[in-house]
Amino acid sequence: MNAQPTAPHFSLGPLSIWAKSRPYPDAEDGWDEAFIEVYASVSLPNAWVEVGGGNGLVSMALAQFISALERLDDTLSGRAELQADWLNLTLTGDGLGHCGVVLEVYPGYVEQWHRFRFEVDQTQVRSALVQAKSVLATYPVPPKYASTPTP
Repeated sequence: MNAQPTAPHFSLGPLSIWAKSRPYPDAEDGWDEAFIEVYASVSLPNAWVEVGGGNGLVSMALAQFISALERLDDTLSGRAELQADWLNLTLTGDGLGHCGVVLEVYPGYVEQWHRFRFEVDQTQVRSALVQAKSVLATYPVPPKYASTPTP
């Protein structure tokens, strides 16, 4: 188990993500420049999955997720998705303040695949939105990509 010394930077249900660093701040490639190295875990009573070792999020994908979370928080319906090589996180609002969540985690890319389903309420969506905005404030979209969703 890779215990983290601080509270996660982003959490939703059993998912916790710690943003560790931006390992390639001087990179010329947009994906590398916007890469946020993370450690993540999914913790449930009968399951524990860790993801680390060079996995990350791209700040542009995080910004798109935040926009979708804002719409979901405003309307209580629709979808918000966060995708990375190791993670697919999808929230679907029912229009009444509840969201179904599908979380797929690929800690070993090819040899491992885990799928979790759970529900959250609107207060948890709002909390996730605040946390995601905080991560993006720390690791913003590089200025040259701020007007386009992907490099």
